[in-house]
Amino acid sequence: MRRRTRFAQGLLAICVIAFAGCQKKAEEPAKPAAAPPPPPPFHVTELLLGKALTADHKIALPATTFGVKDTIYAVVGSVGVSKGVLLRARWTYVDAKDTLLVSADSQTVAPTGPAWSEFHVSKSTHWPKGHYAVTVMADTVFAGSQPFEVK
Repeated sequence: MRRRTRFAQGLLAICVIAFAGCQKKAEEPAKPAAAPPPPPPFHVTELLLGKALTADHKIALPATTFGVKDTIYAVVGSVGVSKGVLLRARWTYVDAKDTLLVSADSQTVAPTGPAWSEFHVSKSTHWPKGHYAVTVMADTVFAGSQPFEVK
């Protein structure tokens, strides 16, 4: 009888060990992935002037001096992300006594990274020779000013 009891106990121990080996090991819970850093907020990085543009709205021929018949391009370079920023460009003629508004334009942009926004002015007649400037605002924040001359 003792033999049967020992045999039964031994058989039971083998079955318990075999059953335990067949069970799936408890999986460790997955560690949550680190959240990516938030994208940088929109801000203007540069304001360039020129006589021509590339296909991706960058200045092809940089210039700060223009002829009386030229179209004058201003390109606003920016980085960051925004759901909507109002870019405004004000073109002015600057003489010794006063600053006169030549043209004003605006556009809403919603960049998701580096971007280029283009403004331009042209005149059906000749530009008066003299000193000018273009000033850019991003929403209500001053984003830059660039003087230029028409000769």
